[in-house]
Amino acid sequence: MIQFISNRLNFKNKKVLLRVDYNVEIKNNKIVDDFRIRKSLKTINFLKDKARIIILMSHLGSPKGFDEKFSLKPVANHLSKILNRKIYFITDFENSKKIIDSLPKGSIVLLENLRFYKGEKQNSKSFAEKLANLGDIYINDAFSVSHRKNASVCKITEFLPSYGGLLLKDELENLEKIKNNFKRRQRKID
Repeated sequence: MIQFISNRLNFKNKKVLLRVDYNVEIKNNKIVDDFRIRKSLKTINFLKDKARIIILMSHLGSPKGFDEKFSLKPVANHLSKILNRKIYFITDFENSKKIIDSLPKGSIVLLENLRFYKGEKQNSKSFAEKLANLGDIYINDAFSVSHRKNASVCKITEFLPSYGGLLLKDELENLEKIKNNFKRRQRKID
């Protein structure tokens, strides 16, 4: 059973690793459709005055190693405009712990595309542990990848207290409504 974030949980002075889905279309370094980014704002806004630092993690496409056209840098720029605040973009998370730890309270960080690292798609325990070392709490808000055995979705939960985000909760509630509606219609037909 998934436990979702709520006001009952203590995020004070915690660095929160938030798995989001920013797999969006980018053309000429501009976001074509920011629907997925905007959907993540509910959880980000919930956390931004509670957590010490929010560390966003996502993928973009299916690159084979580092590939500039799959960089999340345009997403960081777009998110910065939407939230009207600085988004710290980290290109090499493996060497960023000291940087992240030194950021002021309330900072929001976006890590570079997790799929630039082999360990992500391999569901590598060591890769997940490196990610987990950046934070204190893990939240999955990326419904669209929740079925994947990726390190930032599955293995990371072995290292940190883990919760579902508000978008994930909404998505699951909507699926439940659809399922219940279907069952009611089936009973009427029978």
